[in-house]
Amino acid sequence: SSAPYALFVDGTNGNVGIGVAAPITPLQIHTVDANSEITLSAYADTTSTAPYITFRKAKTDGTSVTGVTDHILGGLSFSAYTNAWTEGASIKAVISGDPSNTANDLPTELIFSTMPDTGAAIEQRMVILPDGKVGIGVPDPDSFLEILGTTTQLKLSYDAENYAVFTIAADGHLTIESVDPDNGQADIALMPDGNAGIGVNDPDAKLEVLSTSTQLKLSYDADSFATFT
Repeated sequence: SSAPYALFVDGTNGNVGIGVAAPITPLQIHTVDANSEITLSAYADTTSTAPYITFRKAKTDGTSVTGVTDHILGGLSFSAYTNAWTEGASIKAVISGDPSNTANDLPTELIFSTMPDTGAAIEQRMVILPDGKVGIGVPDPDSFLEILGTTTQLKLSYDAENYAVFTIAADGHLTIESVDPDNGQADIALMPDGNAGIGVNDPDAKLEVLSTSTQLKLSYDADSFATFT
């Protein structure tokens, strides 16, 4: 009858509002100075019984989506009010491929998107394809993990001071750089022509080792070895 509304049903469109008198979606929950949350609880002794949120999609007449690709099956959108409601990130499930009229044929990919600091819209960052391939910075990975970028593509860290970075250049030149706590660096370079460099970034032989001390050590065990200097 008067604000704030505990529950409001709009008779013109059937929208339901909790805490709001003019819901703009079929269900809108509105709070002020409090968390707006939904709690799902399941009490059961079986391991497979749990709270679920289910997203379902069909054509307008309720028929199959067979023969239609790029249908969004469901998604999560994360927005905030700046000068308008702006979407900052999203997760979407999208039909990928051609589903058939069988109960277990629905090829689907998951798309993860975020907005950059000065962006005008969210951009796709990661995708998981129906066959399990994962792409970061690339929408159509052709291996189980593909990373696309014009700078360092991969960094493996033990902590902030111990790490290794993998970088692919425009010509396919691969550099592996490891860094220790004293900022010591060791580089391995693999060139497109097959040359390999250790301690040198532009090897001009099949194997080039650059060092001011022992360049190569071949060992049988701790007591039997040969060094090349």
